Amino acid sequence: MKNFSIIKVLKTLNPSEIKDFDRFVRSPYFGSSAYLLKFWQELKKYYPDFDESKISRERIFKRLYPGKSYNDATIRKLSSGLFKMCEEYISISEIKKTKLPDRYLLMFYRSRHLHNLYDTKWNDVETYYKKQDEFDFLVLTEKHFLQVPQIQIASDKKKNKEVFAERMKYYEYIIIYILSILMQEQTRKYVNIEVYNFEKNIAEEFFKNINLENFLAELEKESSPFKDVIRFNYNMMKAFQQPKNPEYFLKAKKLMIKKGKNAAPKAFYMYSTLMINWCLRGRSLNSSDTPLYNRHIADIIEFLIKINVIVEPSTNAIDPTLFSIAFQTYNYLGEFRKAEKFLNTFSKYLNERIRENTIKACEFDLAFSREEYQKALEILSQIKEVDYYDRINYRQYKLIIFYELDMIQDTHYLIHSVRQFLKENDIISKELRNKLRVFVNYYSKLIDAKEKKDEKKKDELLFELKKEKMEFPFKLWLVSKAEKL
Repeated sequence: MKNFSIIKVLKTLNPSEIKDFDRFVRSPYFGSSAYLLKFWQELKKYYPDFDESKISRERIFKRLYPGKSYNDATIRKLSSGLFKMCEEYISISEIKKTKLPDRYLLMFYRSRHLHNLYDTKWNDVETYYKKQDEFDFLVLTEKHFLQVPQIQIASDKKKNKEVFAERMKYYEYIIIYILSILMQEQTRKYVNIEVYNFEKNIAEEFFKNINLENFLAELEKESSPFKDVIRFNYNMMKAFQQPKNPEYFLKAKKLMIKKGKNAAPKAFYMYSTLMINWCLRGRSLNSSDTPLYNRHIADIIEFLIKINVIVEPSTNAIDPTLFSIAFQTYNYLGEFRKAEKFLNTFSKYLNERIRENTIKACEFDLAFSREEYQKALEILSQIKEVDYYDRINYRQYKLIIFYELDMIQDTHYLIHSVRQFLKENDIISKELRNKLRVFVNYYSKLIDAKEKKDEKKKDELLFELKKEKMEFPFKLWLVSKAEKL
């Protein structure tokens, strides 16, 4: 039963959601018909796999309409009807996870002059939000929208001072939200420019015209409940602006670990990615400090695991990029047992489509880190390259493996291939291309000095490498190999 949206959605629902959806379809209030219910009951027999290749439209039609000739249009109509019900179920389920429906209740009570009920409901809303984490952006937006009936009810009572106070809260929530988002966008600037060649950044333009330090000072003075979330974002923004200075990053990390024990999972996960990205950037800029950056990444990963956030609860999946970074980090630290444990524990949460390739990539990293170069080369031949950045990384790894296995003739072909790749691909940022170009240039000189056994060329290479100010991958490896010539 291919090309039906309903099957694609049903495959993502967990057992609890399937049970809830079953009750939803059975309820006549939501517009279910007898035939829709029967159609669902037939589809449900294919749970939990919902393997499209095994779902026969003809068989389902025969069970629903015994004795009638198969009509594809009827099956399509039933599938469309059930899909709309599924969308409605998902919408209601997601809305119920928030307090936003209370906004409509509050507006209803106010419009019907049921002030006692309004006050009871508002007290319930306030109690709920006092327990929520200010780092959760969804909370800020919800509070912003919930302020509308509160402003209106204060206006009904003709209490101007209360109207003003509630209106100020309405603005405060959205201002904190926008400032936090803009500061996060500033932290992504390095990815936008240095990796993807995206130059325009609205956040950068905005912060040219605002004094954030004064704003932070005012929040501190007033003991605002949002001072921590703004302070964290500010520290991360400053950390990215000063990538070689760990002061702001360490402040942000300390605050996040402190808050993380009670933080909303999605919020902590998002902020953790900012901290990991800073470490990745620092790693590329300061190769001598790589172990320290890796230790920070490992700390963050281990805290994500500790508070059960590494796997996204709603999808029961792990982000493949985060998975690869975590695995590689343990490898780089030489903590191979932790790397293997992480792989065995969390690989099952990878999307099925990319799972095999991601596991292969991890096995390659492990073999490479253990200097099992022949094994690494064999695994590398089985990995499907996904994007241009994989091609950069794997070409560099391959050059190193060829050198370590003394496959000197093969290095010449690969060097030529890499140089052609750099000429033909401007999707990759100028900075990354420059780093690869510099690596290849020095690598060529290393091969030349090795083949000719030229002491002078070796000394010149070492002198140039030690004088080179640009930090690029495998710089220390080049130095070590040049010294051994």
